[in-house]
Amino acid sequence: MCRPYDHETGRFQRSVAVRQNDCIIINGLHTLYIPEIRQYLDVGIYLEMDEGLRNFLKLKRDVNERKREVAAVVASIERRRPDGERFIKPQSAAADLSFSLQPANGCTPEQAVNLG
Repeated sequence: MCRPYDHETGRFQRSVAVRQNDCIIINGLHTLYIPEIRQYLDVGIYLEMDEGLRNFLKLKRDVNERKREVAAVVASIERRRPDGERFIKPQSAAADLSFSLQPANGCTPEQAVNLG
């Protein structure tokens, strides 16, 4: 069973059954964090995103699509930063393959909230 996360609403959906297949992809923020899950993976892939880009995309989505206030989104980013350092970033050491996502151009908070 799997509970998909809906990025439009920011909430988990109802559980759905997942059928076994020759290829199963498990993704999420904590996929490589749990050793019991890692033991079943043939390949662990870690995607590291530039912090400025990550903040830009979160601001763009939350302000423009979810209609949240800029200050509230920035506060949420700051409040969650220690969790990222503690739980997310260490997973890179458990990965067999790592990718780094970098911005092609500068990404400022001001651009994020004006791109509608």
